[in-house]
Amino acid sequence: MVRRIALVCACMLAFASPCAAQYYTVFDLGTLPSGDRGYACGINESGQVVGSSWTNRSGSSNNHAVLWDNQTPAVDLNMPNPYSATFSTALAINNTGRLTGTAYVNNKPIPVFGDTTGNIQPVEMSSAYEYAIPMRLNDTGIAAGSIYAGGTGYVGHAARWDAAGRLQDLGTVPGNDYTRACDINNAGLIVGSASTGYTTHAVAWNADRFATRLPELPGTSTSEARGVNDLGQIVGSSGKYPVIWDAYGNPRALPLPTGTSSGHAVRINNCGMVVGEVYKSPPNRWQAAAWTADGTFIDLSLLVNAYRTTASDINDRGEIVGNSVDERGWVWRPLLWTPVPEANAALSVCVGLGIMVTYVSRKKQESRDRS
Repeated sequence: MVRRIALVCACMLAFASPCAAQYYTVFDLGTLPSGDRGYACGINESGQVVGSSWTNRSGSSNNHAVLWDNQTPAVDLNMPNPYSATFSTALAINNTGRLTGTAYVNNKPIPVFGDTTGNIQPVEMSSAYEYAIPMRLNDTGIAAGSIYAGGTGYVGHAARWDAAGRLQDLGTVPGNDYTRACDINNAGLIVGSASTGYTTHAVAWNADRFATRLPELPGTSTSEARGVNDLGQIVGSSGKYPVIWDAYGNPRALPLPTGTSSGHAVRINNCGMVVGEVYKSPPNRWQAAAWTADGTFIDLSLLVNAYRTTASDINDRGEIVGNSVDERGWVWRPLLWTPVPEANAALSVCVGLGIMVTYVSRKKQESRDRS
C-alpha cells in the first residue's frame, strides 16, 4: 500500500510539474562542428529539436537542416540535392519523428518531408507555384504552411499537405487578397491570417477547409493567429497585445508586464502554456517570453546574455526552444529552456506523501495491536 501511494504521488508530480513550471534553465544546443551559428525551430514530446546550422562545405558556408536529440550534438540531416540545393532547414517535427522543412533552389524554398534518419525527400510542386513553405505538421503527418505564385507581388495562399505530400491550396478569404497558415493541430484545425494591404486578420480553417475569421480584442482592428493546441485554443496577437482565443473563439489578452509595450504569442501546448515575444523598453528590442496557463508572465531573456532572444516552440513537458542573436544580428544561437519544478510544488507532494505513509503505517500498527 505504501509503495502504491508513493508511486501515485510520484506520477502526480511528474505529470503536473511541467504545466505549472515557472522556473527554467537554459542550454545552448550548439551547431555542426564547423559552424558557428544555428537556429532552433521546433520540438516534439520526446525532446527532439529541429532547425538549421551553418557548416562549411567546399570552401563555402551553407545552411543545413539539423536534429538535436535530447541535448545531443547537432546531426546534419543531409537533405538530398536533386535540385542542387545548397541551403536547407527543418521547421517542425511531430511526435512520430516525421519532419518537414525546406530546401532552397535558386534562392527559393521548396517543401521537403522525411524523418530523423535522414530519409528526407523534396515534394514536387506544380508549375503554378513559385515556392512553398510548410511551417508545421501534426501527428498524422498533415502539414500546414504557405504557397506563393509567381508574377508581381508573389501572391501567397495558405496551404495544406496531406500525409502523402499532396498539396491543397486553401485559397483566399472573402474580402482579403492573401492568406497564410502558421500551425495545425491533431484534429486538422489550421490557423493563420488573411490580409489585404497592411490589414491582417486572424483566421482558422477547420478540417473541411472552411475558414472562419477570429474576432479581435475590443479597440483593436488587426490580428494574427500563430499557434493552436489539441484543445482548440489559439494564440497570436490582436493589435499590440499577445492574445489567446478559447475553443469557442473568444479572445483574451495575455498580460504585458511593466517595461513592455507590446507582444505576440507563437505557440501553445496542451497544458495551456504559451510562448512568444514581448517588446521591452528599455532595452528597446524584442525578447523571448512565456505565460503559464493562469497567465503568469515568465521573462525567458533573463537567463541569456544576448542582445535579443526569440521563442519558437514548446512541448507538453514545458520545454521551450528558441534563439539568441548578437548585437550585429549575425550570429544566431539555438537555445533550449528546460523547466525546473517549483520547490513548493515538490515540497507539497513530499509532505503529502509523508502524511499518507504515516497514516498507513499507523493503521497497520493498530491492526497488529488488535490481533
